[in-house]
Amino acid sequence: MTDKKFDIYKIVFVIIAVISFVVMRLIGMASGINGYLNVDDLCSVQFAMIGDGFFDKINGILAEDPTNVPVFYLILYVWIKLFGYAANTMRILPEICGALFVFFAGLIGEKIGNKKMGIIAAIVAGTSLQLVYVSYQIRAYSILMMFSAIAFYAFLRRTSQWKSIILYTVSLLLLSYTHFFGVLVCAGLGSIDILNILLKKREKKYLLCYVIYACLFVPYLVLAFIRANDMWAVFWPPVPTYRDIFSMIRNMCPGVGVSWGAYIFAFVFFVYLIFVVESLKKKECQFVQSEIFTCFWVIYAVIAVGFLYSKYIKPQSSVWVYRYFLVLFPFVVSVVSYGIWKGLDYIQERAGWGRTIFIGFVLFLGCVYTYTNIGYEIDHPNEIVGGSKNYEKLTEYIMETQDVKEQGTLVYMGYPDRYFEGWKQYASQGGKIALPNLYNPKDISEETDLSGYDTIYVVNIVYELTEEEKLQIEKTHRLVEQNCDGEGFVDKYVRY
Repeated sequence: MTDKKFDIYKIVFVIIAVISFVVMRLIGMASGINGYLNVDDLCSVQFAMIGDGFFDKINGILAEDPTNVPVFYLILYVWIKLFGYAANTMRILPEICGALFVFFAGLIGEKIGNKKMGIIAAIVAGTSLQLVYVSYQIRAYSILMMFSAIAFYAFLRRTSQWKSIILYTVSLLLLSYTHFFGVLVCAGLGSIDILNILLKKREKKYLLCYVIYACLFVPYLVLAFIRANDMWAVFWPPVPTYRDIFSMIRNMCPGVGVSWGAYIFAFVFFVYLIFVVESLKKKECQFVQSEIFTCFWVIYAVIAVGFLYSKYIKPQSSVWVYRYFLVLFPFVVSVVSYGIWKGLDYIQERAGWGRTIFIGFVLFLGCVYTYTNIGYEIDHPNEIVGGSKNYEKLTEYIMETQDVKEQGTLVYMGYPDRYFEGWKQYASQGGKIALPNLYNPKDISEETDLSGYDTIYVVNIVYELTEEEKLQIEKTHRLVEQNCDGEGFVDKYVRY
């Protein structure tokens, strides 16, 4: 009977995950963003289609941008090969990963508390603005959250059997090969294991997971770090302040705008901190085995490492980027859900209303809060994929303009290489559609002879022409029409 009830609750988690996926699809349709790609999406397409084979792709990613890791791009490559380059279809992949995250958030909640906490965790995760935000981006972040949840669930469910150890190790590798911040989560979980082994509360066999993990990931990490140092002198993220630590935690808590989840997180933290201090005074360390202590430990350990590196160790290469820390989202959701679950239990004990309060809260969270997110996303679509419609309109304009297809016409794209190649893949549908003559900034120098082209179209989406580039084109061509596409990003030059 117990197993049957447990299966029923798993089905509830699946239903919540499916509803979350459907809501994300509906929001995308209502806000009109499903059919468009932005520059970051195009970058993902570029890396997914780089190279011909598995090792070619790994080498290509290491050569072009070693600050990325390959798992997401390999999955996206398979997805594109199966379903094509349509933007709307590509967006389904991160949305599916987001829905799977919701399912595993429910399993984690059930494992930490009980089935009620599992339902709360699944709903808190599925109605979160953060989940909706990243699930519309064809980037690694929703799959990062999913693998982080899977790794944490595997951590909670482990046994000393080899099958369990191997599954946990694979989950750590998938997490780290999806985003480098996964390494910090693995280190946080590993340090918890070491603490428990030192306290003789866990078998030494658990360390084998991390030994195997280190052998299979650290060489790639070292190689990528060396190449990144050579290729990237300065990153774009800002150097954080101490105030940013609290902002980071608040931003990670599930909610819209100023998150109510942040207040629940803070309350649980301070109550739990008092409990830890009291335990230490009594020289008791049982709390180290607590799942909620593990959540707080990993959250603050990862934030501390990111902060210290970005502020003191190497501020010129700051990594203080909000979305990188979404690797911690399953841990934050667990803390918030734990606080709600304990609060509802306390109210139920005092009021004696039993299931009424729980059902009422679930309905509130599942209906009212979801409606709030839908309204927010419809009103703020540019916060998800700002400027994405330009690329679709650009593609339509380029393909529909007659003289663009002629041999004497050149289209000059002011793109960085990774966006340029991604757009070419998308616009040509992987080479199936013939594109016009295309140049990007690296192709044109002072020695380049442009006189052979009757017409030059200059595209100004990502970067406008520099003065040097304008002078180079104006040696042989004159500007005859600005904003010739009607959207403000294509200018037309003809030969003198």
